Amino acid sequence: MKDTKQERALALFLKNQRLGAVKTRLAAAIGNQRALEIYARLVALTLKAVKGVSASLHLYYSDSLESVPIDLQAEQHIQIGSGLGERMNNAFNELLNNYQKVVLIGSDLPEISTTIIDEAFEKLDSCDLVIGPAEDGGYYLIALKAPQPSLFTTIEFSNAEVYERTLMCADSEKLKVAMLKKLRDVDTADDLAHFDFLTS
Repeated sequence: MKDTKQERALALFLKNQRLGAVKTRLAAAIGNQRALEIYARLVALTLKAVKGVSASLHLYYSDSLESVPIDLQAEQHIQIGSGLGERMNNAFNELLNNYQKVVLIGSDLPEISTTIIDEAFEKLDSCDLVIGPAEDGGYYLIALKAPQPSLFTTIEFSNAEVYERTLMCADSEKLKVAMLKKLRDVDTADDLAHFDFLTS
């Protein structure tokens, strides 16, 4: 029987842009208003990168739906779950019902690019899991072609061991893994100092 699923879906996790609700660690150093402005720039950079990707775009908002830029074709969703792991797992389960390959990224990466996202889709041809490690010990991108709930339900998120624990879990599940280059996301003032163009 022929697979009727569409080939590619790109999920972008976003926080609703409200004062005091984004980049709280960064805001502790530079203030809520400035942190909100930086986050808005990061989202704009991310949307520019995803526009060049040949995939169905799905925007997953933290709390409520927002207006989509007029030049962007995307389906909107609300993240469902009590923690980040559960919310990512639910998004993958939803999208993998209709797509053969799903890439999920966050919205705080100044260096995210169309090329990196395309590379993740391509690596899924020969792997079960593609992951992009972040400088802080987490990951900025994860890609799957079948649900893998253990990658999300058995790991505590938002700490410096997420990436390594994900690899350990993948190994125990005997998944073939491909890695992308390491990137730095922006969570702290130290991170921000690496990207002058965000503050100019």
